[in-house]
Amino acid sequence: MYKIETLCVLTPAVMLCAPLALAESNLMGQATAVAGDALQISGRTVRLSGIDAPAPETLCEGKITRWPCGAHSRAALAKLIDDAEVECRTEPPDETLVLRGTCRLAGADVGESQLRKGWARTTHESPRTYVAAQRAAREERRGLWRNE
Repeated sequence: MYKIETLCVLTPAVMLCAPLALAESNLMGQATAVAGDALQISGRTVRLSGIDAPAPETLCEGKITRWPCGAHSRAALAKLIDDAEVECRTEPPDETLVLRGTCRLAGADVGESQLRKGWARTTHESPRTYVAAQRAAREERRGLWRNE
């Protein structure tokens, strides 16, 4: 659940106030995949920190034809979580109010699993374990790396 507080800044000319949304630090519940890098839990969408997957409608260039890589990425995440209970440690929302977090399923890091299977890419904020998981998937041409 979001807790809304008000943040006010006093400048010499005016006082500006805006709502500030703070997220819970833990979110737990039955999850569904909305994209290859996003889950929905209790009506809230959590983007997996440190990974980036193609949007569900994205088509990727193959050697011969384009293929629905975004749909495949989402399907891989859906298969992984299988509507199970997932626990996410969330970060405060960014300026666009996107809720991000690291999620675990039976102790395994969901984002790292997506990378290991090749259905997501690392970001500039990815930990070393994520980078190693992506490297392994790329070397073995799994998921998004299958045409390289």
